[in-house]
Amino acid sequence: MNLETDAVRVRERTGQFGSPAVCLWLRIGAFMLLSVVLGATRRPPAPDAQLALVPALTTGVAVGFSLYLLVAWRRLGRPHSLRLRSAAFARLVVLGVCALNEEVVWRWFVLGTLLTWGTVAALAGSTLGFATVHRNGSAFHLLTGTTFGTVYLATGSLLACAAAHLAYNSCVAYCAERSRPLVTA
Repeated sequence: MNLETDAVRVRERTGQFGSPAVCLWLRIGAFMLLSVVLGATRRPPAPDAQLALVPALTTGVAVGFSLYLLVAWRRLGRPHSLRLRSAAFARLVVLGVCALNEEVVWRWFVLGTLLTWGTVAALAGSTLGFATVHRNGSAFHLLTGTTFGTVYLATGSLLACAAAHLAYNSCVAYCAERSRPLVTA
């Protein structure tokens, strides 16, 4: 193998920012900044449903785990073990920040803004945007985006869909070290 050729391939894959880790942190930072700016400057319409905090969070977590089990059984024939791995807390924090940022942008802002077009159009628009920006945009992102959007519409709680997103991504992340990892949302 030619080290120079490998270095060129890595640069082509990661662009001008260097390593994949730098690209990931830049993406996380950009979404965090966007979430803060949107939260501070916008107030889109909210869904009609308003579920209390504890039932909303319970619903979100249950939906996230259920979505993971559905996808795992369909894709792998069985769900993976959910045993914790090293640095689980740090992963959970990063996944939580990412899930909350994405939910602020795609559910609270985009879906909320599009609610004036109707519930179905708002859900479709936010789901298509969500699936499009994911680097490996697949049918899984259409499914997860629709699921998280439905949780937001059904509960009226941004925290409920963030909990669903976090629960799903946590299951995927903890099990990704095994064969054929699933796509994170």
